Amino acid sequence: MSKRRHKSFKSSIHPANNVILQTRSNRLYTFCVAGLLLTIVACIYFWAFKPDPESRLREQIDTYAKTSQFAKAEASWQKMSEIIPDCIRPQDQIDWATSALRADHPGAALSVLQDWKRDNPDKPDGWLLILDLTRILGNSDLMMADVSSLLKIESVNRNTAVLVGATLGLLTDLDQQDVRSRLKRWTEKEPNSPLALSSLLLRYAENPLPEDPSRDVRINLARSVATQHPKSIPAMTSLIETLFNGGFYEEAIQVLESWPVEMRAESAWHRLQGRRLQDADGKHTEAVLEFQAALKFNPHDWKTRYRLARALAAAGRIEESRNEARSMTLIRESLEPNRLAELLKSAIPKGRSPEPERLISLLQRIELTRLANAWRNWQADQKLLKFQK
Repeated sequence: MSKRRHKSFKSSIHPANNVILQTRSNRLYTFCVAGLLLTIVACIYFWAFKPDPESRLREQIDTYAKTSQFAKAEASWQKMSEIIPDCIRPQDQIDWATSALRADHPGAALSVLQDWKRDNPDKPDGWLLILDLTRILGNSDLMMADVSSLLKIESVNRNTAVLVGATLGLLTDLDQQDVRSRLKRWTEKEPNSPLALSSLLLRYAENPLPEDPSRDVRINLARSVATQHPKSIPAMTSLIETLFNGGFYEEAIQVLESWPVEMRAESAWHRLQGRRLQDADGKHTEAVLEFQAALKFNPHDWKTRYRLARALAAAGRIEESRNEARSMTLIRESLEPNRLAELLKSAIPKGRSPEPERLISLLQRIELTRLANAWRNWQADQKLLKFQK
C-alpha cells in the first residue's frame, strides 16, 4: 500500500515543478563551479604577483627609516640576513649599521661594519661611519688600525671626506661631557655588549673628571665587564688601565696574564705589558722592547713615548732616552689643543676645499707619514683637476 501511495505522490507532481527544481539545481551547480574557479584564479594571482619576502622587508625597512624607527629597521635587517642572507649587499650593510647606530646599538653596528670591511671595504660611506663610531669610542688603537686599513685602498684613500675624518679621528677628541653622555646612553640601550661601557671606563681612566664615579665603583664595573667578556680587548684594556692607575699592580698583572694568546699582537697588549715590566717588575730593557712595539702601531702616542724615554733612562741608555724625550715633547706640543685647533681650522676650513700644506708638515713631524703622503696625493689630484679644467 505504501508503494502505491509513493507512486501516487510522484505522479501528482506537476511537470512544471520538475522544470523549476531542475533549473535551481543547475544554478547551484553553476554557482559552485564559478566560485571554485574564482578561488583558483585568485590563488594563482596571489602566488604569481605577491611581494617576495625580500621586497616586503625592504619596504618595511624603508618605512621604519623614514619614520625614525631605527630599532625596528635594524631588527628587519637582522631578519633579512637570517632568512635571505645572500640578498645582503655592501650598501645594505652600511644602511644596516647606520640604523643600529641611530638605535644606540654601537656593538651591533660595529659587528656589521667589520663584516663589511672584511668583504667589501671600497665605499667611502662605510669608512666615514666607522671613523665616526671609533672617534666616539675614543679607542686610539682601533682608530689607528682603521686609518691604516683605509689608506691601503685606492678607491678610498684620496676621498676628501675620508681623509678629513681620518685626520680628525687621529688628532682630536670630542667634548668629554658630550661623549660620556652618549656612552652612558649606549650602555643602557645595549647592556649585553661590552663596547660602550668599556670605552666609558677607559675614558674615566685616561681623562678623569671630578664628576666621574669613584675609583672603587670604576674598578668594580671594569671587573664585571671583563669577567663577562674575557676576549674583549676594550674590556681587558679598560680593567688593566684602571687597576694600574689605582695602584693594584698584582691584580693588573693577573688580568694581563689571562690576555688571550692569539691577541697579543695588539698595540694595547704591548703598551700594557711595557707598563707591567717597567712599573711592577723593574725590567726596563724588556719594557723598552714592548713600548717600541706599541709605537709601531701608534707613532704619535706621546704618553707611550714618555714611558719609553723613562725605560731607556732606567736601562742606562741616556742618549737614546734624551732623543725619545725630545720626540715626545715635539709631538705633545704639536698636538696641544689650542694650537692644533688653529691649524686644523686653516687646513680644513668649513665649506671650502682643504688647504693641507701645514697639515702635511704636522703629520710628517709627528710621524704619521702614511697619512701625510695620502694628503700629498690628494693635493696632486686637485692640481691635476684644475689643470684639466
